[in-house]
Amino acid sequence: MRWATLLRTSYGVRLLPVTILIVVFSWQHDLEDPLYTQFSPAAEQLNKLLLLAAPVALSCALETRRYWTGGVLTHHQARSTPRILALPLILAIAPSLLIIAAIILSYQASDLWMLVVVGEVWTLAWASVGILLGITCRLTVSVPLVLAAPILLVLYGPAVPVITLR
Repeated sequence: MRWATLLRTSYGVRLLPVTILIVVFSWQHDLEDPLYTQFSPAAEQLNKLLLLAAPVALSCALETRRYWTGGVLTHHQARSTPRILALPLILAIAPSLLIIAAIILSYQASDLWMLVVVGEVWTLAWASVGILLGITCRLTVSVPLVLAAPILLVLYGPAVPVITLR
């Protein structure tokens, strides 16, 4: 597949405006609060950027389901399945990983590498969930799951009292 065709048909490229909108709306934070330290604005920003997992998981589910229903992954193939899916999934995942790293590292602290790692692992975990759901489930099941589950997990954590989590 040529690069132009791959970029034109990639769901990661098609969902890039949604990813940019999530970043734009999560960029607003209140720096006038006296409780902020050098670490807490970046942690708050990472919590908002964890919502990027939903479009990443969606694009991975759509890409794998497209290859699955097209017969690329099910019929006899000269290349292995990871090699077939590598480039489309890199195009689906890479923009979000770069956005998370760029925004968190824009803060002037040296301890923020751990936040970048947390954001990258969260995004890659949901990308793998999207891949698995895209292969195993129909789109009517996998699309609502990959859209709702990361958002609910990000919103559920701060809403539950600590005593309930014990």
